Amino acid sequence: MPQVRIVTDSSSCLPEDVLQQNDIHFTPLNLVFGDTIYRDQKEINTVEFWKLFHQASASGTKDKLPTTTAASVGDFRDIFTDLSKTTDSIVCITISSGLSATYDSALQAKELARDELPGVNIEIVDSLTTGGALGLIVLRAARAAAEGKSLEEVTTVAKEMVFRSHFVAMVDTLYYLSRLGRAPKVVAWAGDILKMKPLIGISGGEGTVQTRGRVRTEPKAMMRMVELIEKQVGTTPVIAIVHHTLDVEKGERLKGMFCSRVDCREVYLTEFTPVMCTHTGPLMGISFQTL
Repeated sequence: MPQVRIVTDSSSCLPEDVLQQNDIHFTPLNLVFGDTIYRDQKEINTVEFWKLFHQASASGTKDKLPTTTAASVGDFRDIFTDLSKTTDSIVCITISSGLSATYDSALQAKELARDELPGVNIEIVDSLTTGGALGLIVLRAARAAAEGKSLEEVTTVAKEMVFRSHFVAMVDTLYYLSRLGRAPKVVAWAGDILKMKPLIGISGGEGTVQTRGRVRTEPKAMMRMVELIEKQVGTTPVIAIVHHTLDVEKGERLKGMFCSRVDCREVYLTEFTPVMCTHTGPLMGISFQTL
């Protein structure tokens, strides 16, 4: 029986080597700078993104800042078609339907596949999260597939991991989240006036970004993130992804703080992807999943 193949989208923030080693395929969300559309991680990388982002910010014109659009039905259709050459079972796990229309795009592509790819069974899973938390769900599903589990079993693993996968982050401002409708504008305004470092997050199954508090300095914010996770997981071991935005040194520092307080059985350090940074601005964060 052919191995179940795994598909996700570019918001999952998995490192390239992890994607390749675990045979994980992704469909890009899209970044829009003015009249130009870039396919996330296919046509633009993080260095190129931040150069354009800072140029747009320096212009003083808010409408020059980037926006995003969902992964397309066509992109999902293409990847399903390509994978159908080597398998008859596909599990596609997407960013939360509460954050993007990407989940709906995947569902539409599945409907097209009913006629175009007879004999291919496709399951679409709403992760109810994003970023590395999505990535960790995808990774567990890919490992289940590699163990030879069936389509139903791999889908069950993915759905179970939804409620064990979490994300917490520190951002400089809530402006970018509020600009694109991901945080209340009054909350963003109040945080900026007070010059606080906002903490945001998504716990397993929440589906949308929630505020997790504010602290006055970056070091305190980093420690507060670790404390929140430590309080949540206790002595339960975790697998984790530590996120940064073009600051590996700071990412390593957060990783060290985290692993000194929490039982990390496996941890990755990775950049937050361009499409995610469009919504958050500069960020430090931790995605984690209980084992």
